[in-house]
Amino acid sequence: MALVTHPRRKIMFNATRKGAADARARILAETLCEAAQLPLQTNLSVLFPAFHQSMHLPEPDLILLPTSADLPFARRWSQPLIREARCDLLLVSWPAGTMPAFMRATWSVKRTGWTAPLRLWMSIVDEPWFVTSCGPNARAFRLADARRWQSSPPFYTQAEMRSGFSRAGHWVETLDRDLVGERAIL
Repeated sequence: MALVTHPRRKIMFNATRKGAADARARILAETLCEAAQLPLQTNLSVLFPAFHQSMHLPEPDLILLPTSADLPFARRWSQPLIREARCDLLLVSWPAGTMPAFMRATWSVKRTGWTAPLRLWMSIVDEPWFVTSCGPNARAFRLADARRWQSSPPFYTQAEMRSGFSRAGHWVETLDRDLVGERAIL
């Protein structure tokens, strides 16, 4: 059993396969918040012990739930947290051996609305956006302003769209490579 540390944080994780995947998802969520320049509250485990890995973004009133579970399972599993917290949630799923996946829950008194799949899109200045699709009905939101859905994505041309998705892919690969390199050092 090895311990994994994040290069910029004083966090250590038990590096079992699931533990490493959970740690990777958590670091991705934290790094997305850093890129969006958003402060995090990570002490939700007192209120929601079963969701000890969840984080709260006070400004957009959004819970980030990093997990190594796939999206369908994570969706069922996170329902009690959404109901109890009464706020929106962004699932950050990064199962071992895959690329990250994202799903958004919008809470209301009557029912929770789900939006999936969401694709990560990065602006030229590495600001994270989440986009529903690339078609005419596409919507998007910036992580920094998660309460407001934009009626159109943050790109105007196919080239801008591809560039943003390419930047996001490269950004995630770099983060993953840094984490793998960190594990190799140990």
